[in-house]
Amino acid sequence: MKKNKTILTMMILTITGLILSGCSMPATPYTLTSEETELIRTWGFGGDYVVRWPDGYVNVYDATNYSQMQEILNQWNAVIGGPVILRLSTNSNSPVKVIFDSDISQEDICWMEEHQEGSDYDYLEAVIKISSGGIYCGYPNSYYAAYLCAFNDVVGFNYWAEVDPTPYSEWTNFDTIPDNIKTMVNALYKVPPGYYLGD
Repeated sequence: MKKNKTILTMMILTITGLILSGCSMPATPYTLTSEETELIRTWGFGGDYVVRWPDGYVNVYDATNYSQMQEILNQWNAVIGGPVILRLSTNSNSPVKVIFDSDISQEDICWMEEHQEGSDYDYLEAVIKISSGGIYCGYPNSYYAAYLCAFNDVVGFNYWAEVDPTPYSEWTNFDTIPDNIKTMVNALYKVPPGYYLGD
């Protein structure tokens, strides 16, 4: 009994020492499955490397004041699964901005996304531009589907990748995020930005 108490005391002291010294126990590295690796390589923005937001909160400023924006973010946060959380912000200098743009209406499109990446394979900022006329946003029949789909690119899924065949027929109703996109995005956030996918 005395031996068990001694071992327990030593374990508590060791853990306390690690916490006080600022050290942490090493995290268990995650290994992607071959399916996850292939999905990221096919639909990601970094080729053989993971490109995504750094861990933590990512503020989203919605200049369009879309009434269901929180629901959109909730769906994507559930897919990401924790290390990055998209949250609404009133700061117009947030790294993610959603704005109206009359110019894209002239291009017969509903939305477009532009983002900037850093040298460490991390996102620095992203802008979603929504057609201000609304003419082309019957996507297929609601703004909700358009906003939900536009966030594909923001979270790291290259919706417009030149992949043959692209399963657009499966994605025509975007009221919910398709399973293959969920799998890819969830895998993307299991590993850090710059993670090498291997040969």
